[in-house]
Amino acid sequence: MPLLAGLQGVIDLLCVIHIYRTGRPTWWYFVVVGFPMIGALAYLIFEVIPMPDGRKIARRVIKTIDPSVDLKDRIREVERCGSVANRAALASELVNSAQFDDAIALYQSCLTGNHEDDLSLMFGLAEAYFHKRDADNAIRLLDRVIEREPWFRSGDAKLLRARALAGARRGEEALAQYEAMLEHFSGEEARCRYASLLAAMGRIDMAEQALAAAEKRVSLAGGAYGRINREWLNGAREDIAAARNPA
Repeated sequence: MPLLAGLQGVIDLLCVIHIYRTGRPTWWYFVVVGFPMIGALAYLIFEVIPMPDGRKIARRVIKTIDPSVDLKDRIREVERCGSVANRAALASELVNSAQFDDAIALYQSCLTGNHEDDLSLMFGLAEAYFHKRDADNAIRLLDRVIEREPWFRSGDAKLLRARALAGARRGEEALAQYEAMLEHFSGEEARCRYASLLAAMGRIDMAEQALAAAEKRVSLAGGAYGRINREWLNGAREDIAAARNPA
């Protein structure tokens, strides 16, 4: 019983945080808190799952209860069929589980033969290197991806490259990468990360201008666009505030 109550509390808390971050109507707080578990379930069904990324968010709630749920599924799939697709899916889950060396080895095993130039596999391997904090290898792979397909995954490769450059302390190059993609990248993640990097580099005024541009775009679009991008806006605000008033 104590374990069940604890899980219920975690799920309710995740829903409350999501309501706050996405600007949902405040009455949802009373539903979730006033009707433990049932209220959270109603919130997931009526508010979260219908969102563009709703199923992913719901999946994250499940993973909070059992963090290894996706990894277990992928391992079973590879045991049944060791195809490149299944091994790549397992590698992705290994990245999510912070098992970067295993993910890298698995991705490398996929990048052979007919799949040696597969852009999705190269991007996945770059992500594994990036999260391992091996920025040089991540950038090397991303350069290959972008050379072949400049807007791979709607700009995700360029975004990751900018983040990798920042991680490698190549700040000016990272800023240039962000600036080259801002007007074409879908959503405000790139602009907000750009603002955060500017703040980290001491360019507070420019950071605030970039954030203001993102806030204006969100204000004009409104609705779901605002909810989807609220997390990025909040993150940039916090980074700028921290840079302006260092502890």
